[in-house]
Amino acid sequence: MGNLHTKFMEDVFELAFGEGAIDKHYTPDEVLAKLREFSDDALKVTHPEEAGVPDYKGLLATAVPLIDRIDCNDQNDDWELEINEFVYELVDAGLLEAVNHE
Repeated sequence: MGNLHTKFMEDVFELAFGEGAIDKHYTPDEVLAKLREFSDDALKVTHPEEAGVPDYKGLLATAVPLIDRIDCNDQNDDWELEINEFVYELVDAGLLEAVNHE
C-alpha cells in the first residue's frame, strides 16, 4: 500500500502544482487549497448561477450583434468612432463597467 499511497500523493500534488510538485515542499494544506480553487473555478464555468457569477452567455448574446457591426478592415477616421460607440453600447448593456481614469 505504501507505493500506491506515494503514487497517489505525487499525482495529487502534480494536479495542484504541476510536474515535480511533490519535491517542491508544498504542504498538504496548500495542495488542498489549490485543488479547491480549481474546483471553485470549474463551478463558475459549469454552473455559474450556483457560483454567483453573471450570466456571460446572455451577455455574449447581447455583445455579438454589436461586435458584428464593426468593420475592423476599414480603419479610417470612422473606425475609431465606431469603436467608441461600440464601447458605450457595451457599457449601456451592462457588459463593461465604466471606469473613470482621471
